[in-house]
Amino acid sequence: MYLELTRAAADNYHRSRKRHGVVLDGEVAALHLRTGNFDSAAKLYEKVCALYSGERWHALVAEVLPRLAECQKQLGDLGGYLSSCIKLLSLDRGLVPVEQRKALQSEVVKLAHSGLKVPLPVDVSALMTFCGQPGPPLELFEGDPGTLPVTVWSGFTDEISLQSLSMTLSATFSLDESAKTIKSADVPVLSPGKNTISMVVQPQKPGSYVLGALTGQLGQVAIRSHSCCTISAIGSLENDDYLSSERPVRPVLQVSVPRPLVEMKPETSRTEPELSGLTEPFRLSTRVVANENAGVFLLQVTLLSQVNVGVTILDAALSLQGGFHHATSSSDPLWMLPIAISGYAECALVFLIKLDDHENGDLPNGGGYEEEPRERSALSVSYKISGSQASSTSGEGKIDEQDVLTFKGFFQLQVPVSDHQVAVGMLPLPGPCPRVGKQVILQWRIERLKKAQSSEIEQLAYEVKASPASWMVAGRRKGFVSLAIQSGTKLVVSIACLPLVAGHVRPPSLELCGIDHSQVSHCQPASHLVYILPPSPCYAFCLEEKPQS
Repeated sequence: MYLELTRAAADNYHRSRKRHGVVLDGEVAALHLRTGNFDSAAKLYEKVCALYSGERWHALVAEVLPRLAECQKQLGDLGGYLSSCIKLLSLDRGLVPVEQRKALQSEVVKLAHSGLKVPLPVDVSALMTFCGQPGPPLELFEGDPGTLPVTVWSGFTDEISLQSLSMTLSATFSLDESAKTIKSADVPVLSPGKNTISMVVQPQKPGSYVLGALTGQLGQVAIRSHSCCTISAIGSLENDDYLSSERPVRPVLQVSVPRPLVEMKPETSRTEPELSGLTEPFRLSTRVVANENAGVFLLQVTLLSQVNVGVTILDAALSLQGGFHHATSSSDPLWMLPIAISGYAECALVFLIKLDDHENGDLPNGGGYEEEPRERSALSVSYKISGSQASSTSGEGKIDEQDVLTFKGFFQLQVPVSDHQVAVGMLPLPGPCPRVGKQVILQWRIERLKKAQSSEIEQLAYEVKASPASWMVAGRRKGFVSLAIQSGTKLVVSIACLPLVAGHVRPPSLELCGIDHSQVSHCQPASHLVYILPPSPCYAFCLEEKPQS
């Protein structure tokens, strides 16, 4: 009678309230299980587990799934039983005790090696995930093999040995949609948590490749996982016990067209080195970069060799034109000498220079080239040559490897345009990584670098710009801030934002309106991308309403 009434109630609920009907199906299934009607119980438990899994009621799944597994085991449905064990192992550790997890893993290994008569495919995407190593992709040339390190995360409680492990490589932006298979170099033994596996990459065609799917062999069980993910943390960035899915997938392999090792071009043979005639041994090029530190500039002088023999630069000294002087007590470059370069190669020397603060511009330059005009700067280089042509003769002269030669080059310096008045920088995010849908406070610091010409407090207009697909701004996007005229004055602008997507996301930016871009320095103390964690798993429970008295 109870069974018939429960069935009738379940059928009635299925017409309007399907969730309540499925819950009553679970009660009917429990009766079938106690009476030994495993077939009917298994069918009803499958409906219940499907509802609980779809609603992400993981705690209820942990209660019902063992009963379904027991029914499948009694019916001899080894494939379903194995799949149920895998799903139980993929649940959170707090829902399934450690001893039960170990028993489930032993059952899976035992069944895979001795209980199956025919091979059985099983999807383990919820239990095993994988990703490429952090950093740039592996670079290979066409026709060359290589070894690709891959991170594989195992949700098994104990160590597990696989007979084989393979992955597929898919080319991006290619008409060839066929996947390439790569195999592990050794017999894979996976420990719980993070594992690094070396995959043997056969010669591939030029292009960029991403990881597609993971396949392996555990006895008679063919496992397969489609979860390509990146290392993330649950509560701490240093914790790499968990992996979370992320799209788009980052390329792990870059194959390029090989370049020729030797460039063949016709050339008439000659016995003398190319150091005589009108030909200069070096060609100079300069670059000046503002350092924004008490008017200090970085001067980079590039020396391009014009000869076909090796050259060793022993010493270098710089004499500056009027209006400049050395920021250090010496005119030597910052990089240590000597430097050896091959024929037709180049090297760079870096100097610290400052603008001349005196009106007459008469400061010591350290080089001592008083005979040269002060309208140009001069670089004096002492060098030696080496190689097979160093001891050859050219007419009347003879060059030896021990001879120290001198080169002097002239160039004109120009002051770079750098008139930054205000600096804007985003402060590092406080606490752990933010999550999708959780509010996070972003802060920017505005600092005045030079004293303002006005005598009153300056009102600066700002605007926060963010990608609408990645962020939702919850505070004031536009407004005004008051900044004092004194140099070094600082203030902080805070705004609340909600991240909408997981992964590495470009943060919002704060821009100052009404000020020329050349007067604003945008510094970035924090990373240019912030990592957003996926939303936390949600658990819900069915609670019986108590009748009101």
